[in-house]
Amino acid sequence: MKQKTDFERELKDRRAEVQRSEQRVAQREDTLAKKEDALDKKLENVEHIKSNLKAKEEEINKIKDDISDAHNQLLKEIENAAQMTKDAAKEHLINLMKDDAQKKQIEKLVISLPEQFSVVQSIIRRKLPFRWLICRVKI
Repeated sequence: MKQKTDFERELKDRRAEVQRSEQRVAQREDTLAKKEDALDKKLENVEHIKSNLKAKEEEINKIKDDISDAHNQLLKEIENAAQMTKDAAKEHLINLMKDDAQKKQIEKLVISLPEQFSVVQSIIRRKLPFRWLICRVKI
């Protein structure tokens, strides 16, 4: 009877240990399954990002090609329209840029004219000598 009781207790302990082991294994399986799902999602995300980058790269390359084609076409049109060589067209563009810079300087002078005009008006109102006017007006 004692042996039977000892045997039953030992059997009960072993069953409990087997159950605990099974629970640990099941818990590990769940943990691994969750990690696997997380890794799958990350992999999908990486693949999605990769495909987006590839599409953007293709788009950028297409834009670069379009810009290059447009630039070459513009150069041809400028040379054809002006009947100039590349160097002559370059010189012409430099002259245009110089003219533009001179126009901007003139614009600055015109913009400053109202200030100078108000100085002249105040001088006239005060009846200051003309010499003082010349010193104040910037040209």
